[in-house]
Amino acid sequence: MRSEEFNYLLLVPIALVIVLDVVVLILTKGFKHYTELDFPGAGIIAFVLSMLATGLAVLSYKMARDEEEFSFGEGKVYTALKIIALGLLIYSALSFALVIVFCIFSF
Repeated sequence: MRSEEFNYLLLVPIALVIVLDVVVLILTKGFKHYTELDFPGAGIIAFVLSMLATGLAVLSYKMARDEEEFSFGEGKVYTALKIIALGLLIYSALSFALVIVFCIFSF
């Protein structure tokens, strides 16, 4: 019986979501309501990056869910990745909402 190989491709969208969320935090200076943006395009860039991060979080959750269903061995690793992806999805969606509010009130 052949042991099942771990799909490392699942880690790519999860890592990209984390990087994009950190970049959004840097661009918006931690969503402080009293700060002004460094340059006028920062709000638009943060909006696009947070939308992309939310989409990638949905994709990574669905990929982890599908891998968990199709794995023949222990699916605990895929369950953990699914939980991490779901947490990133929730964080990215909240960050996306904050970017919308932040961009409206920064002008």
